[in-house]
Amino acid sequence: MKRVVVFEKNQDILDIVTHVLVEEGYKVKGFTSEGAFISYTSVAMPDLILLDVIHITPEGTELCKKLKALESIKDIPVIVLSTHNKASQIKKICADEVIQKPFDIHILLQVVESHLAA
Repeated sequence: MKRVVVFEKNQDILDIVTHVLVEEGYKVKGFTSEGAFISYTSVAMPDLILLDVIHITPEGTELCKKLKALESIKDIPVIVLSTHNKASQIKKICADEVIQKPFDIHILLQVVESHLAA
């Protein structure tokens, strides 16, 4: 069973994403707290990370860059979920893929499946 860790500041979105991924057969752990998210992720070694990024500023992408800088998890795919109108730029900074919010659940699942199959 593939393991996905989700960091999403909006609890409602976190609940929906978690539910959909669990229904698709993934083991999912969700977080709204950055500290708990980093601690868990660096130990649990998930197969994929879904990450909420609000701003494409250095401060907004700091968590994403932290993940890619950690030797133990730097190769785990990071898919960013963002409402920012230039969210695609995050892919150049630190993400393996970016999905613009609001997103279609089917597209989210396709992107997750493609990165887990790689």
